[in-house]
Amino acid sequence: MLRAPLLAVVFSVASSPLLLAQQGDVPPVDAASLLKTLEVLETKQSANSQSQYARTLQSLTQAGASASAAMKLYEDATKATRFLGLTMEQTQFQDWKKKEGEKLKSDAMQTAVRLHVQYLLLTVQNANGTTMEALGPALANYAAELAKALETVKELDKEELLKKSVGDGVIAKWYGFGKRLGGVKTWEMSAGNIDGIYAKTLLPWMREKKDPRMIAYWDARIARDARLVDPKAQEKKPTQFEIDQFNFIAKPTLLWSRAQDLAALGQRNRAINEMFAIVKAYPDHPDNAEWLKQLRDLLSAPAAG
Repeated sequence: MLRAPLLAVVFSVASSPLLLAQQGDVPPVDAASLLKTLEVLETKQSANSQSQYARTLQSLTQAGASASAAMKLYEDATKATRFLGLTMEQTQFQDWKKKEGEKLKSDAMQTAVRLHVQYLLLTVQNANGTTMEALGPALANYAAELAKALETVKELDKEELLKKSVGDGVIAKWYGFGKRLGGVKTWEMSAGNIDGIYAKTLLPWMREKKDPRMIAYWDARIARDARLVDPKAQEKKPTQFEIDQFNFIAKPTLLWSRAQDLAALGQRNRAINEMFAIVKAYPDHPDNAEWLKQLRDLLSAPAAG
């Protein structure tokens, strides 16, 4: 009757750190052989990672091509990440689809899911080192499509899929991206934050390329922000304070940024004329003193060419 407990005690003593230390090291390893094996394993792991990355890009590309494909991926990811287990898959997931059925079929939701998938694809490529030389045109096309969608699809800007980080979405979780997509200061993580996409990534790239589309962005943004304080365009009428804040603070700031990018494009004289008009029209703006300094610096600098 005492044999089993005794064996347990013996095993415990034999495996104690003190006894293992007293036994000394094992015979020398074949370092050259192990290093060679590790090299083979690393090569295989790298190949597997590249293959998995290619499959991921293909999957996201196909899903982002249409609303129906994007919705299928979204529903599959939701099922896999939120409703684990056979019982939950057969009952709670179906209950969720029934409850959310009207929303899932809405234009706003289907557009939001498709845009979310498209931007997740771009974010994955950026996180894996794709250069802006290769990524810039696709990102610019996405931003143009996003801007059009925000104008035409009612309530789209309120969809959580476009407001939250794509790295926190169910699709990214299903693919196992986790936090690997975040933490890049030059990349906007929200698929619907068009101004963040331009400010962090597109405008710096366009300035480097001297791309005139950045002026079109400023014009579109000024028009978009103006509609937000237009009583005729909003169901909930803006207050006079909100209207004044745009007209006398926000709008001049946007116009100044636009003029700066005219200078970046090489249109120095046009930039100077517009800057002069701004400082003259908005003398009470809190940035007016800084604008005057920047305008003097531009006037004092020798013209290019």
